[in-house]
Amino acid sequence: MTARHELRALTGMRGIAAWLVVLYHIRLSVAGLPHSVVAVLAKGYLAVDFFFLLSGFVVAYAYDDRWGGVTQWEFYKRRLVRLQPMVILGSIIGAALFVFQIDPFYPLAAGAFMLARCAGKDKYYSLVETLFAQASKWVVPNPIPALFAIAKQAGFTQQTFDECLSNQKLLDELEEVRKRGADKFKIQATPTFFVNGERLMGAQPFSEFEKVIEKHLKS
Repeated sequence: MTARHELRALTGMRGIAAWLVVLYHIRLSVAGLPHSVVAVLAKGYLAVDFFFLLSGFVVAYAYDDRWGGVTQWEFYKRRLVRLQPMVILGSIIGAALFVFQIDPFYPLAAGAFMLARCAGKDKYYSLVETLFAQASKWVVPNPIPALFAIAKQAGFTQQTFDECLSNQKLLDELEEVRKRGADKFKIQATPTFFVNGERLMGAQPFSEFEKVIEKHLKS
């Protein structure tokens, strides 16, 4: 049986697509990236579809002259033997990184929340809404200028801005609340809701709340 000619160009394109997906996931953790580069990498998820499209074509091309001598189950076995070791290795590495990760977004989110607290009760909610609405501007490798620009709209000066972000007492209080939520109430995602003690995680549709509320009203 004559081996098919390797499609090196498509193999290289699959490699580029795979790296785009990797860069998409780490774009906010790489210091010094220009905002324009971060914006481009934010579209890296599209490379997943491109990668699988290319992979399907390459596999079909490789087996095109072998379908007559390979059963469906033999094909599945060959693909499993070839891919499964990488899947297992990737799962182990991913699990290790997840367990020992240092969330690069947490200090940034903590700083934004501290600014909202420092703004005072009358400006707290409006500043929180602004921070959410303009998250794409300050969730970047160098967030301070963007955060200060938003904080100025709430009346912050450079001095009050710096004093707020360096307030260790406020940061400790925030960490205590976060730890209590994680340890006592098992909060692992934002948003998380509690209906009569029952936990709802994630952005649930109103129908899910209705089900839980009706269930507790009947009990």
